[in-house]
Amino acid sequence: MRGVVEYHSPYAHYQYVGQIYGPNYPIKDGGFVTGWYPPPHKTPTGRSLNYSHFRHPLATSKWDKAMETARKGDLAQAVENYIKR
Repeated sequence: MRGVVEYHSPYAHYQYVGQIYGPNYPIKDGGFVTGWYPPPHKTPTGRSLNYSHFRHPLATSKWDKAMETARKGDLAQAVENYIKR
């Protein structure tokens, strides 16, 4: 389907909304945490994700809304050009 973005990865929703989901349970070996076990169902913790701006200075949650605000004129022009063709 054209014009639709779909993500089918387990982390896509919380990455988009910008919230940390949990809980993640520590896996310990000899008193040291060696990894994390994610349960099958997670819930929002109320804490926000901290997006790195190293690769993309404008990285944010709900990126589509931010892009719409920043480039509204470009989007309107693209729709107009599509209708005129």
